[in-house]
Amino acid sequence: MIKKELLLIENGVIKEKNSNIFDGLNFELYYNEIVGFIFDSMSEKNTFLNLFRGKLSLSSGWLFIQGKKVNLQQFSQLLTDVSIIEKNTKLIGTLTAGENVFLFKDRRKFLFGNKYALQLKHISEEFEIPFSLDIPIRKMNELERIEVELLKAYVEKKKIVIFADISGVIKSSDYDIVFKIMKKMRDSGMTFIVIESFEDIVFDWTEKIVVVRNGKTAGVVYSDTVNRQKLYQALLGNHRKVNTEKVLPLKGDVRSKGTECVLEFKNVTTSILRDISFSLEAGEVLKVLFMDEESCNAIESVLKGQTKVLEGNIYINHRKQQIGSISQAMKKGICFVEEIPHENMLFENMSVRDNLAIALAKKTPMVWARRRYSKSVDIAANDYFEEKISDKKLKKINAEKLLHIVFLKWLLYNPRVVVFIHPFIEIDIHLKEITLEIMKEMQLRGIAIIILTSKLSEIDKIDGDTLIIRNGKCIDEDSMYQSLYGGDGV
Repeated sequence: MIKKELLLIENGVIKEKNSNIFDGLNFELYYNEIVGFIFDSMSEKNTFLNLFRGKLSLSSGWLFIQGKKVNLQQFSQLLTDVSIIEKNTKLIGTLTAGENVFLFKDRRKFLFGNKYALQLKHISEEFEIPFSLDIPIRKMNELERIEVELLKAYVEKKKIVIFADISGVIKSSDYDIVFKIMKKMRDSGMTFIVIESFEDIVFDWTEKIVVVRNGKTAGVVYSDTVNRQKLYQALLGNHRKVNTEKVLPLKGDVRSKGTECVLEFKNVTTSILRDISFSLEAGEVLKVLFMDEESCNAIESVLKGQTKVLEGNIYINHRKQQIGSISQAMKKGICFVEEIPHENMLFENMSVRDNLAIALAKKTPMVWARRRYSKSVDIAANDYFEEKISDKKLKKINAEKLLHIVFLKWLLYNPRVVVFIHPFIEIDIHLKEITLEIMKEMQLRGIAIIILTSKLSEIDKIDGDTLIIRNGKCIDEDSMYQSLYGGDGV
């Protein structure tokens, strides 16, 4: 069967803020195919999505739509045929699934509900959607929401559906359900783009993968024949591992791994958590896997002192402690790395020195005013990056170095525990590698690590014990899989 071309971009250039993000983007889409895209940086991925959102346009290059060469400005005409499914839904929460599906397809059918009931029943049976489409979107889980977005795209006859980081939205056990619907829709003529950092989903779902690196299409590989390890190494390129051996804590000694219990939860109960217990020694890793968002937020809130412990106790260095705020948590030796830390944990108008000193001031008062301390910060930063960087403003520094600055804060602060909150969500392959490197460095320094995640695929990235929590209660692995695959659970 001869493939019919849908979209072709050759030597595409896309600018953002007067800078070339892409300078040699090449790819071809055909009808009835599923294509993967792997970008080596978040900025490239976001720029690519903004092209299909209509926020950016091609500055130069060649554009072909349905086999015909057209002006670059005509790319906007294609956007009405594109649907993007990502973390933030565009569905209206107060309307039912069925109403959302037909909202912009046929307003007459939307106004007279009985007019589209038969068609709705037909397509839900065709794609084996098991739930009632009369349920409001706000009451649906993420898998059901994505199924509704797929039905909506199908009814509106979208030609291209883009999945952006779906692995961060649904459980891995739900992949097969989504993929089954995609394949049926593909057979009806729809084309899919799957964008992931480096998850198995991008290989398992797709026929070919477009690899984009340094603003250019590095190559197109076939998913079933590519050596994943070699591709991974190629994406990392000449990624430089920063020498962290020179970086020493500003105060205190480096602790020996596994020689002391630095944090213990003993039968901790809150309004959400029920009888949670664990202990963590110096340099150990505890991976806390959550089956529901409420439980994840509850653990984080307890550690940050935002939620009151109703029963049980928290011990830091064998001493019973009450945590009343994030500031108190830091003073007691518990620090946090938030989601997308290089964007959410730094002040871009400040220098590297000032960003480091803000954190260190919690432990060493007047760190700015004491010359020996500020000089130590300068030396540590310059040694860490092997360049004079302490005076630089963050807005002039790239994402990889920004992430290192976040971690350098805690290497200098030398806390007892660092809590990583969804550490691998929405970051590119380079930043994931840096995160794993620094986790291992922290372990060597005797800093214990807690990883809070809702993604099963993330818990294998680093060794350590795993605590599984569902509905506020610890469950075992069998109960987890029973829950994931449709059992009654706990």
